[in-house]
Amino acid sequence: MKNSDGNEPGYPLIQIGADREKFETLLEKTVTHALPCGTIVLEKGNPSDSLYIVLEGRVKVVGIDSNGDEQVLSYYAPGDYFGWMGFGEGMLTT
Repeated sequence: MKNSDGNEPGYPLIQIGADREKFETLLEKTVTHALPCGTIVLEKGNPSDSLYIVLEGRVKVVGIDSNGDEQVLSYYAPGDYFGWMGFGEGMLTT
């Protein structure tokens, strides 16, 4: 499947540009959280209703293996984002 510019779809891109009104609308819907270490933000199988952007620190992505042990899958650093896969569509996280 190709997108409107004829290229294969890629990662989402948010472009605010010079439209101050759209930027202010986006900011009105934004909430900043300071979470303690170990806080679970998303769990596999739950609906994804938000887009998260890491501002400081890092977010660890883990899975649980067949023995019940935590396996680190990846990390998100400042500027990285997650939760976007089902954002606004009520899809479940994977």
